[in-house]
Amino acid sequence: AIHGPSDKESAAFLRMRDTLERIRKENHLEEDQVYILRRVNGDELAFVAMLQERTFIGDKHRPPPAIALQYEWVMHEGDAVRTGLYTSPNGTYISGIAPITNNAGHVVGVLQVDYGVDQVLEEVAQRTELFAMGGFVLICMIVVSAFGVHLWVRRRVRVLLAGTSAIARERYDHDLPVLGNDELSAVAAAFNSALGKLRERFEMLKFLPSHTAKMIAAASGPIDLFKSRRVRVVVLETDIREFTPMTAEMKPEQVITMLNICMSAQAAQVAEYGGSIDKYMGDAVLAVFEGDDKEIRALNCALAIQRALHEMNERKLFSHPVRIGVGISVGDVVMGNMGSEDRMEHTVIGIAVNLAARLSAQALGGEIMFSDAFADGLPPESRAGLTAPEPLVVKGFAELVPCHRIRTAAATSGDAPAAG
Repeated sequence: AIHGPSDKESAAFLRMRDTLERIRKENHLEEDQVYILRRVNGDELAFVAMLQERTFIGDKHRPPPAIALQYEWVMHEGDAVRTGLYTSPNGTYISGIAPITNNAGHVVGVLQVDYGVDQVLEEVAQRTELFAMGGFVLICMIVVSAFGVHLWVRRRVRVLLAGTSAIARERYDHDLPVLGNDELSAVAAAFNSALGKLRERFEMLKFLPSHTAKMIAAASGPIDLFKSRRVRVVVLETDIREFTPMTAEMKPEQVITMLNICMSAQAAQVAEYGGSIDKYMGDAVLAVFEGDDKEIRALNCALAIQRALHEMNERKLFSHPVRIGVGISVGDVVMGNMGSEDRMEHTVIGIAVNLAARLSAQALGGEIMFSDAFADGLPPESRAGLTAPEPLVVKGFAELVPCHRIRTAAATSGDAPAAG
């Protein structure tokens, strides 16, 4: 209902301005920090609603390249995002972008809020002054009366209790205010130091494979650095085709954003089918499946990964289509802690790992290649549709390896296998 300057007096525009004004007041924003956009052509957007007295409905807006992928994510996935620090011709900002949907749930526009770095620093300074004033008032109350001391001590103890409660709830981002140099302040500082270390370790969990986290959780004491076990697993490896030439002209932040989106999609499918990400290797992913039905779970995971990447390409989420090759094998591997006492990795080694890597390298974009031994573990209904295995020359293997190849909807004839 809002298309140009003539609509600035329309009921629809006035309703949107009322909503933006409420958002502005509740979040202490300036008029030019909150506005609504919609897509009009390709990656070009147009302003729909704003709070400035001089409206500019319909004016075109091209997102800064540094956050273009975030716009695409919000438009296609319907999820709100917070950008990192980026620079545009108007300054340096951190922005929030949220989807606006119609009654059918389709994204029809975005709400954007911009925070300038200077404003953030000013707010931090104001809050620092406020906390300093509060501390001064509190000290004065202690000097005035013993009752004030009682209230002060009680308040400080509650702050410490809030810290213990935060630990119990795994809220390691909680900070206790340190308001002096007394014993209780020393305890609060010690709490903050402990919370900081816990926060670091909690963040490190994001970089641990789930089978590593399980190993640590199962340990009743110090980790045995030399403990290992032999186990039969399915190893799945993926690798992006033509990654180097595709990213040669991309900015570093665009490469990282594209990789994170691809890796997140793959990690979600691995978790969905009961696997564990062993490691990320540049543009490659190594996953391990254990337990019952591991073969069919791994195959369904590979198919789901190819579908997810195909759907992203269909939506033109990336500047160039991203296609991956998938290799799968099964066999006995050694799972254990490897490295030094300063840097350990709980990982898998063995012929099955090497074979999955070789098959992933030979698979074209959109293809899934797996060994005949892996196919033997599939249920009969899944094996029925397979063609006869093709013997392949695989680097590092003295004899031909019989393998199967599945071409998914994501496959194209022009993709080449990875080098090596």
